Amino acid sequence: MPRAMSFFHTQRQIKDRAKTVTRRRGWSHLKAGDLFWAIEKGQGLKKGEKVKRLAMLRCVSNRAELLGWISVPDCAAEGFPELKPAEFVAMFVRNMGGDSSQEVRRIEFEYVDVTAESAMSSPSLRKVTRRRPRPSGQSRPTAASGRAQGCRGQRRHYRRAKA
Repeated sequence: MPRAMSFFHTQRQIKDRAKTVTRRRGWSHLKAGDLFWAIEKGQGLKKGEKVKRLAMLRCVSNRAELLGWISVPDCAAEGFPELKPAEFVAMFVRNMGGDSSQEVRRIEFEYVDVTAESAMSSPSLRKVTRRRPRPSGQSRPTAASGRAQGCRGQRRHYRRAKA
């Protein structure tokens, strides 16, 4: 199932399809060919507010590099052709934190045309997930199993049953 990547600061560039590269802290797991949703924002949603999808993207490449290594053509690929590399770095640091010497992931992507009908007919495109799916055959621990990990109440239940 495709994961979701927030493009809160660059929504306009995604909607205009002017952005083909993004720099992120984290996201080292993303591999070439992986699909992911570009979304407006994934955190800080108010009660009842839904995730707004902007586009379906396919990862072309994902590599580590220093933030300060950005070039003029990469500024344009980021959707900011008017910015110089130093200006882009300053904007990134202001919005995301860190400094110009931090290592980031340079993720190059392409847009995938997804119609509403095909998205709803494909189970893998229907739902946006924020966590990795469990391997097949592995279910989530429940209180009924008695040995569930990760929930204090369930562990206490196990200790009482054992004594």
